[in-house]
Amino acid sequence: MKTKIGSYLITQITGHTRLYIAEVVETDPLVLKVEERGPFARLKSGDYIIDETLSERIQDPKQETAVLQEAVERGIPLISGLASLGVKDEAMHDILPQENP
Repeated sequence: MKTKIGSYLITQITGHTRLYIAEVVETDPLVLKVEERGPFARLKSGDYIIDETLSERIQDPKQETAVLQEAVERGIPLISGLASLGVKDEAMHDILPQENP
């Protein structure tokens, strides 16, 4: 599992039941963001739990779409508010697999 700046990790925020796509913003100590501004813009150790298996899979370009599709099929899509994932407002959104053209 990569934890370099800009890498994506699948996390559960402490006290929340949903899974989020987070981006690494610092590596030592590990700091993540799930949104650009607000309470989830700077998550530190203790604020989140990393799902290592899903994080490894989403970092593999061959499995990225499958991870997103599986979450949709379970009825609980992964969510995020990251501009790097195409979110243009300051809200959390379901991150869905891209449609094949």
